[in-house]
This record gives sequence, C-alpha cells and structure tokens, in this order.
Amino acid sequence: MKKYIALVGYVLMCISVNAQVERMPFSDKMSYTINRLTSSAPKGKSTQGSALFSDDFEGENYQLTDKWEILRSSILDFQQTTAADNPAWFRCIPQSFNGNGSTYIKHGEASGAISFTAPDFTWLITRDTIAIPSDPEAYLKFWLWYYSNYDQGYITHFYVLAYDIDGHSLDTLLYYGNDQPTSLPNQYKSLINLSLSKVAGKNIRLAFVYENRNNQNMGTQLALDDIMVININIPDIELKAFPYKYSKVPHITFDSLFIDLKANIYNAGTVLNDTLTITASCDKIPDLQSAVVITDTLESGEQRVVTLSPKVKLMPTTENYTFSLNASTPPDTLTQNNSDNTALEVSSSIFATDRGVKGGISFNPNTQIGNFYEFQRDGFIEGVEIGWAQNTTIPETAYPLDFVVYILEINPASPGKAKILAQEYFTKENSANGGSIIYFLPKPAYCHKGFSYYVLVKQTSDTPLGIGYDGNPYGAFWKVDEFFLLNATYMANQSIGNIAVRALVSEPVENPTIFFNIKNEQEEPAQNVKVRIVELDSTITTNAQGQASINLNNGLYTYSIDSSGYSSLWKEFTVFSQNLIINDSLVKVYNVKFRIVDTDSVPLPGARINVYPITLTSNENGEDSAMLPSGYYSLRVLLS
Repeated sequence: MKKYIALVGYVLMCISVNAQVERMPFSDKMSYTINRLTSSAPKGKSTQGSALFSDDFEGENYQLTDKWEILRSSILDFQQTTAADNPAWFRCIPQSFNGNGSTYIKHGEASGAISFTAPDFTWLITRDTIAIPSDPEAYLKFWLWYYSNYDQGYITHFYVLAYDIDGHSLDTLLYYGNDQPTSLPNQYKSLINLSLSKVAGKNIRLAFVYENRNNQNMGTQLALDDIMVININIPDIELKAFPYKYSKVPHITFDSLFIDLKANIYNAGTVLNDTLTITASCDKIPDLQSAVVITDTLESGEQRVVTLSPKVKLMPTTENYTFSLNASTPPDTLTQNNSDNTALEVSSSIFATDRGVKGGISFNPNTQIGNFYEFQRDGFIEGVEIGWAQNTTIPETAYPLDFVVYILEINPASPGKAKILAQEYFTKENSANGGSIIYFLPKPAYCHKGFSYYVLVKQTSDTPLGIGYDGNPYGAFWKVDEFFLLNATYMANQSIGNIAVRALVSEPVENPTIFFNIKNEQEEPAQNVKVRIVELDSTITTNAQGQASINLNNGLYTYSIDSSGYSSLWKEFTVFSQNLIINDSLVKVYNVKFRIVDTDSVPLPGARINVYPITLTSNENGEDSAMLPSGYYSLRVLLS
C-alpha cells in the first residue's frame, strides 16, 4: 500500500549521498528545500484485469536487482550489454539526490531513477520473461518523471523496449528525445499507457533505457514508479481539473469575474467510441450548468484538454469556491479516477497564484521572480505577502537576510515596457519555517483599472532565501530580467509550479479621512493641540487621546500644530484615495529675532527672510521674528 508524496523541489546540480547528480531545468543557479507530505489514503487500483508484471519499488527488504538487471551497452543492442557500474539505475528514496529524492517518487517511499551522468546506454530490464497474450490486449502502464529543455540544449533520450527472447529481436515501444513535439515534459503529470499489441503472443523482457548521447551529459535525470503490465478490455478515463491561474482574487479588483473550467482527459484504457460527458458542480453555485460532451473517438493513450461552457461568473463578494468535475460514460466502470476538483477563493485583500507551500527555491542575486496580477478596477498594492519554505537548510545564525521587492506596472497600450512603482528593501528576520509574512510598502502602489502588475522578489546575497512553491504541475511564475524594455520569462515547470509571492491590495477611498496622532515631549497624548490645515484655513483640535481627524479630497496639503509654548514647522502631506495616519510630536519653540542691516549697520526694511519653510519680511527697523524649535535651518535674505 502506497502513500502520496508531494513534489517538493530540486536544484540545478548537486551530488547526493548515493553520488547521483540531478540537473535543474531552469538555467539560473537555484537552491532548494523539501517538505515531504504524505497521505494515509491507500492507492487504489486504477485498472482491472490480470497483472502480468508489477513493481512499485516498495518494501522494507526491497532490492532492485531482485526484479531487474542493470546493464550497459555502447549501442542500442541487447546482445552487446554487460553489467553496469555506477552511475546507473538505482532505487530512489527520499534521501537520494542530496535529500531531494521525494521529487522523483510518485507514490510511497521509493521509485526507480537514474542520473543524467550515467554513460552510454544504461538498461533497466526485467529479469523474468513476461508472456504477452494475444487476447485480450495487454498494456504497459507506469508513471514517468521525464524532462527535456530544447531551448537550453538539454535533451533526454529515453527508450521503452521489449526484447523477444525467442526471436532475439528488439521492439521500441516508446522513444523520447527525437524532437520537441514528441518529447514533452512529464514530471509525473500523466500516467504512461502503452499498448503491447506489437509484441502480442511473444515472450519478452521489458527494458527502460537511458542514453547519454555522445557521453556529453546533456540530458536530465529520469525516474519511474508503479510499473505494471496488465490485460484489460475496457476504457479507463482519467480526469484532472485544471486550476484557475489565481488561487485567490481580491473582490475589490473586479466587478464580475468570468472563469473557464478546464479538464485534462486521458484514456488509460482501450479505445472509447461512446459519448463522454464532463460536468461541473459547486455547492456555492447550485445552478451551475458548465459542461462539455465528447462525441468523437478517444484512442487508447490519447490525452486532450477540454473547456467546459458556459464560463462561470463570480461576483465581487468574498467566498471560497470548490468546483468538482466529473467524467461519465457507460463503458468506463473504473470510476475512482473520473473526478477531480479545483478551488478558488474570492478574498478580501490577497492576490495569489500558489496553493500552499511544499518547498522553497532561491535564484541568484541578480534574478527577480514573482507573479503577474491583473486589475479590472482601480486599487492599491499595500504590500507583499511571502510564503516561506519549511525545513530550510539555512541555520538561524545566517539570518537576517535582506531582499528587494519590486512592483512593476504594465500599461496595455505599451506592453513591452514596465514602469517601476516601488523598489523597497526588506529583511527576512528568521527562517519563518513555513509561515507567511506580510511586508508593507512605505507608500502603497496605485493600480489603474485595466493595467497589470508584476510583484517580484530578488535576494541580495548568495544565501538561499527559500521562497515557497506549491509543486502544482499546472502552475508557473515569472522571471523578469529587464524593466524598461521588458524582458520577462514565463517559468513553467511541473515540479515547481507556482510560487508564494502574493499581493496585499486595498480599494480607493472617496473623501479619505486623515488621522492626526499628536504626542508631547514625554511621548504622551497631547490634548487641545490645534492642527491647522493651511490651504483650507481650517483648524481641528486633539482630544484626550491626542487624536484629531478631518476628511479631505485628494490633493497636496500643508499642516502645522500649535500649543502653548510648543509648535511645529509647516509640513506637507498628500491625500490620494486612502485614509492616512500622521504621527507628530510637540517640540518646545524659541523666539528667534532677525535683524537685517547693510555693511554700515543701517537697518534694511522690506527684506525677505527665508527660513525654510517659512518666509519673514523685515520692518522699518530691519527686524522680524518667528517661534522656531531647536535645529539647523537654511537662511536666505533677499532685497530688491
């Protein structure tokens, strides 16, 4: 019985306790942390029929060589194989790959894996012969962790072969690495289902082969789990719900939100010629009518993405939605994999893409990573919430760690350029151990209706920061290298998914309230202090708590505070669609007299005396005065 393990992170390159090497699909240097999550629910059978061969790599006394031979050849020819030395296929456990083995385990505590540094052709071939029946048709099913990055030149060559022990022939059942369209990444995202009709009636040995082409180490590590050869004669539809691009959408950012419900449909059984109906339900939307009907043939092993219609309309009220998708067709009696669900929260203030934190990643100090958020209504980004990884390998003594937050604005009229709205330094005081922390911007970033915004984080040292990611195979995030002429890369990887860089948003306020908190020299609330708004020639007085408030329209204002024997200089503040809190203190003032004379000490009347931020004018005796607190001032005298 196997337990589910979360995909949780991996690095650019590291050497494990088993001397196995893994390559990170992203070209930037990354570090990682792992938080293994298990479920007590057993793995149910996905198919019916007679199992001709199976291996889940599990068991306290499991030995890989009990069921498999590990061989090597210089060409793809079984007759040329010899016993393989390390690096070769091995039993992958959580401690493998430098403690990152859980990434390469689909279910339970183990899988079969190989490093990309294994030379030549390295074979994992069954010891026993498997007799493949002619009727009913037999299938090979297994979970595969496979990745190639053609843009970076990392191409993984992987073969599934059947060796006929009687005819001494070799049949290719599957080959990845020939070209990009036929070598799509499958990091345990979909079950591989291969018909064995090509070798029906034969006695075969089943082989999985990794090729290190020209021994240049330009592939990526591989892993296999839950291998089974089985004969069935019915369709087996597997449904996976596509999550919406956001996990949380603040209600203040839209008037109405229309979302598509999508599903990934995979036929793991025989050909389906009957109608397949996919429906959706949600307990918060009792009249939900979204559905799709597939009437054409679904071939064995065929996979397609379908979109249900009509779109789901959500209103701007806070709510948690869970959408359940179900596929139904009479020939498919294996219904346990016909349903799936996806969730979306209309939140009060948080914009997010991630669905929790299962691990943590860190790029180099010159890389900004984050998320892209769209606003249908005007609003503010008040700060950034970051979900931090659990169980980081960085000791607490390495903290605090500084990082930078960027808010970039994308105008739909000029999508190729970005405007920096905020660039602020913050500090991660400790590991946070899986917690989420909000970092408030000193000045909220105003967001325009119809515009989009990147919320990015950049670490400032080589010490890994450990930004959380969720491992959702349908997720992604953004890497932005240039701002003015936007250079943004969509970073989609099935093992990383979304990252926990969230935006804290608020809505504009009409006629905002300005709160003044005034304290005396002893830092106690100062009562009966007059606060004067210069532009309005309006004065308000503080209460026993030292507080006073006034509602103002958007604009630039100046205020001064005054009390017996105390005062302050004029200070400016800006009101822009948000309530504002102004904290100030009374300070003792002194009568400062200015006397303006010429070189012969003759008084000069009418001289302008600028003592920033006030201006005085000398009288007939060349004098004027002001009450000023102690401090340094810029003094300038003008006389025309």
